[in-house]
Amino acid sequence: MGDSPLFPNLYILLLANSSLHRKNRPIEFSESYVHAIAPNLKIISGRSSVEAILDELSRSETDENTGKVKKSSAAMFYAPELAAGIVSDSKGISTLTDIFDFKTNPYKHRLRTGPCFNLERLVFSMFSATNEDMIKSLFDASVIKGGFLARNMLVVPSESREPNALLRVDYEALAKSKAVTLSSLTEMCKMHGELEFPNDAVEEYEAWYKPFNKSYAKKKESSGIIGRIHTHVLKVAMILAANDFSQCIQKRHVEEAINECIALLPNYSIFTMSHGKSELSQLGGLVITELLEAQEHMRSRKELVRKFWMEGLDSETLDKLAVTLETAGMVQQITSKDGMFIGLTKTCLEMLGQEQKQEQKCADVKNL
Repeated sequence: MGDSPLFPNLYILLLANSSLHRKNRPIEFSESYVHAIAPNLKIISGRSSVEAILDELSRSETDENTGKVKKSSAAMFYAPELAAGIVSDSKGISTLTDIFDFKTNPYKHRLRTGPCFNLERLVFSMFSATNEDMIKSLFDASVIKGGFLARNMLVVPSESREPNALLRVDYEALAKSKAVTLSSLTEMCKMHGELEFPNDAVEEYEAWYKPFNKSYAKKKESSGIIGRIHTHVLKVAMILAANDFSQCIQKRHVEEAINECIALLPNYSIFTMSHGKSELSQLGGLVITELLEAQEHMRSRKELVRKFWMEGLDSETLDKLAVTLETAGMVQQITSKDGMFIGLTKTCLEMLGQEQKQEQKCADVKNL
């Protein structure tokens, strides 16, 4: 990417309030598979300080099968509960922010106390999960605006499945499924070297990137994700190519990567709204989220008060909130024979990515 190598390492953060969504399970699955297929990758899980993680990366290990000393700075950190997995310290999150990007030169660790070491070819990935209450203790304004949030692919629930008590299991089918998955992943691990990026894939990327970059150039966005989303797109495209056992990024990989990453943009806007300093801004995030999911992006005042009264939303507070959001151009108040309604404006929908998603759907239909 320009004069710097780009590796497909990711920080992925699953954010869900309810155990209904079973957000820990994907992390447990991933860790078990990676243990089985990637002996040269260091896997770190459980409660750790960032300094201890870096110290672990500097250690040499002996391969159990060959007896050779292996030293690798490639690592995967798993945290089913991020707030519990990262021991809170003032510089920890800043360090995780810093080591996300590949360093062409060795990453030098020098502190007055503790060991001094260099990390060669540091490629660090993280797969974590948390909920709204736990994340408040970890994510202050500096974390949100300092780049750490933007480096995470923030995934929130958007659908539900039919209930499954998990008591009717076809263990034979399950074993076969795991065997096929392990075989495929083992084969994937044999790939190494640079990925090709043919001209048609580059053109597809540029056709999205240039207008997207211009459209958001003058818009304020506190999380910083807009300035970094294009890097996520390239990384996901690399992973999609590898998933096809190919080291050539095709046009279709770029298309899918763009769609997947753009779909995440509203999550950041809603998250930052919900984590403002005032209670009113937190309520604003809840209301915006509710309106975003509502039919025609509109709800009656009565419905909003009934839904969020436990969070402190009463008629008087809703009046203040509606005026604030209306002044910002985010909502509009509508009077009808059925009562007073609050709906999202076109400006708000554009900011949250809904307008762009609709335009993309229209473009997809046109292409078909």
